Amino acid sequence: MNKKVIALVALVFAVVVTGFSVSGTYARYIEKGEYSDKARVAKWGIDFSNEKFFTQSADLFKSTYGSYVTSTGDDVIAPGTYGNYNFNITFSGDTKPEVKYELSTEVTVTDNTNKLKFAIVKGGSALTLDEYQTGLGDPVAEFSEGTYSKYNLSAEDLTKILKYLLVGSVEGSAVTKNPGEALATTSNGSYTIYWMWDFNSSEDAADGTNVSDTKLGNGKDTDYTGTAGSAASINISLTAKQLNS
Repeated sequence: MNKKVIALVALVFAVVVTGFSVSGTYARYIEKGEYSDKARVAKWGIDFSNEKFFTQSADLFKSTYGSYVTSTGDDVIAPGTYGNYNFNITFSGDTKPEVKYELSTEVTVTDNTNKLKFAIVKGGSALTLDEYQTGLGDPVAEFSEGTYSKYNLSAEDLTKILKYLLVGSVEGSAVTKNPGEALATTSNGSYTIYWMWDFNSSEDAADGTNVSDTKLGNGKDTDYTGTAGSAASINISLTAKQLNS
């Protein structure tokens, strides 16, 4: 064998050996583990500005009634005055929070004069406490809009009805709702709250109402003439809050 052939064989052998050596050096086991996750924010969806359960800016009580009562600026009440307030409850059955939540209300209707009579009407029909809880009586025996002698709800009665409309309880008890449970739509509708203070045209009312009315106007016994809101008021709030247990 000549020297050139021997050299070529040696070179090929060296390349093969080197190849095995390199492949042995870089060969390895490979195991790969992966983890990934992603999330979005759980839907809340409750927005009482959109639910529009208070939709009229007009006052229930006023500073002026026709041409016969005008105050110096504060809202007032007096014999012969009356008023109303319209509002809607439009809870959406599509609003289904993805979290557990609590719905609660605070309603306060006061009549410190004990002179006012109230009514609440849904779609032209008077509402009674008897519709909401058996045994609470029937404070509105009958009512027709504009016939003010037929107002028979007390401030306490009206408070209970409003609480029921908003949370389904005349006591205003907080209601717990599970994830995916919608706001109740059973109370949806248009409502009007009415109130009035009877005017007795008799010079000397046999029941003494003129005397007691005059005392209120003069601030006798208890003075409700000097402080705004001291005679009568209405406050309504509705709160939904997330629960964590």
